[in-house]
Amino acid sequence: MISEDYSEFDTATYRVIQLLKKYPETRNSDKLLCELYYRYYENLEIPLSAVTTSYATLIRVRREIQTKNPVLGPTDEEVKQKREQKSKGFKEFFGGRHK
Repeated sequence: MISEDYSEFDTATYRVIQLLKKYPETRNSDKLLCELYYRYYENLEIPLSAVTTSYATLIRVRREIQTKNPVLGPTDEEVKQKREQKSKGFKEFFGGRHK
């Protein structure tokens, strides 16, 4: 069961990289990333109840990819700043709780 989880994660990682490269606007919009992922890889025009790869998995994968490969980061400076602010706030809020 664990290997299946990793397999899904690896497949999603590869697919998200392809979308981030081919459609730079997906670097700024998780909604667009998910819409294109589901359309091209799951042949869905989005009834989300039928989705097999979760929205959360795609977002985690996108975050990991963009952390390791800044060249695939947001193309919109405002999006980049908002994400950095959210990340900083999250770290400040939760960071102090685990000391």
